[in-house]
Amino acid sequence: MKILSPTLYFCIYFSFYVSFSQNSIISEYSKELNTYNFSDPNPIPILTKNGKIYPYFTFDGYQINSTKEKFKVIELENNYVKVFVTPELGGKVWGAIEKSTGEEFIYRNEVVKFRNISMRG
Repeated sequence: MKILSPTLYFCIYFSFYVSFSQNSIISEYSKELNTYNFSDPNPIPILTKNGKIYPYFTFDGYQINSTKEKFKVIELENNYVKVFVTPELGGKVWGAIEKSTGEEFIYRNEVVKFRNISMRG
């Protein structure tokens, strides 16, 4: 326990020091993205998929044509990376760029397509 306390204090001090030694910028803006939305939800609960009753509706279909929709984008930037987060899409990391090379290490797609991934669609 005596060894843990100085180590813990050092980690807190070091993380505090590192957090103030870098310049970081947080900005927020709106971006128009081509969006393929869900169709209207099916109001009948999920009853037949695995025998359990869930009080959720499912999205059975999707739009064929895209529409332009504005989404809020939060851009987090420091000396090394620039990260794009979309809070209106569930807080997803929408893309990231490594600044020294300018290469994307998380691809930033310019089209939003919602599809069946989980139980609710």
